[in-house]
Amino acid sequence: MSLLIKLIFREAWYHRARISLAVLATIAMSCMIVWLIGSIDLMLLRFDQDGENYLGYYQVAMIPQRNPNTVTPIQPGAPPMTPPARLSFPESVITDLRSNNLVMRVDAARQIRNTMAKKTDERSALR
Repeated sequence: MSLLIKLIFREAWYHRARISLAVLATIAMSCMIVWLIGSIDLMLLRFDQDGENYLGYYQVAMIPQRNPNTVTPIQPGAPPMTPPARLSFPESVITDLRSNNLVMRVDAARQIRNTMAKKTDERSALR
């Protein structure tokens, strides 16, 4: 066994530059792996903290539909421009939305701003 160790050390002493470069390359690669894993963990931590900045806020517009069974026919002798029945959501839907932690705000709006044309003017902004 001692003869084998003597041969290994003599060969290493004969090729000092090769052994030292291999040791330095192994140390450098270990440092790079530690740095890479640390930066990935830091990036995931920052992404969790700044998720709202990366993903942004989303707005949802819910539009109620009329039930065709509840539409009242026009009465004879009624004024021609009788406003239709007001559309609204059931109160349970609104309370469910307000109680949800992921929903920041529930607003009632008659018009929503939406651009559907390449060129926006006053008329196309609120269609």
